[in-house]
Amino acid sequence: MLPFLGALLWVVVPTMWPNGAEAEPSVALSTALWYVFSVWLLAITASFALWRWTRDKIGVDVAAPGSKD
Repeated sequence: MLPFLGALLWVVVPTMWPNGAEAEPSVALSTALWYVFSVWLLAITASFALWRWTRDKIGVDVAAPGSKD
């Protein structure tokens, strides 16, 4: 679900911004880049936090398939 939320924030929200074709001013490129970078960083941080939470909740690291552990 987290990748879908990230994709929604990264792709859909910027397409709803005004593009300057009408009387509304367009969004500055610097603002758009900050938004995209912030969403990217938030998705990475949320993925890491979710991984840490589930690892601590389970309490056991699972070995990779085919490993001798």
